[in-house]
Amino acid sequence: IMAYGAANAQWFVGGSIKFMGIDGKNQFESYTVIDESNSDAYNFFSAAPRVGYITNSGKWFIGSEFSYNRLGATTYSGLDNEKISEHVNLFGVRPFVRYNFFVRSGFSIGAELGAGYYYGNVGQNYETTAKSYAHIVHATITPVVAFRVSKHIMLETHLDLFRLGYGRIMMFEEGEF
Repeated sequence: IMAYGAANAQWFVGGSIKFMGIDGKNQFESYTVIDESNSDAYNFFSAAPRVGYITNSGKWFIGSEFSYNRLGATTYSGLDNEKISEHVNLFGVRPFVRYNFFVRSGFSIGAELGAGYYYGNVGQNYETTAKSYAHIVHATITPVVAFRVSKHIMLETHLDLFRLGYGRIMMFEEGEF
């Protein structure tokens, strides 16, 4: 959801919050033959506020997204069914520019080009294993559809199904980077 700050202002604020949780060994039964483990639980949380500027033409948006992502997994592995807890925490920034190539009656279709950098840690069994660190850089182009609900509120969706991107993940053990 994107909301405008003032009547004639060209600034916007918005963002997204996502949560997903999957629980239960039977949901991943088909994977047990391949990796000989039973997954007990997965969870994902993401908060990504956005802020930016809309040009006078209303076709160009320039802004940045700041995000926090957490992925957690509890799995059981091996003959002794050892419980393994893994987690990934990522903090990131993603500047973007969007061009709306179709704007009519409060409805717009555009494409957003973004480049991001994320930094985070990867850990296993929290206390017992040294942490690894991740540096992620990526570039994406994503189709966007937006609908103006009122003078100050616009709803938008990013069509991630059609997102094109390239990313690079670099992993380092504690003390290497």
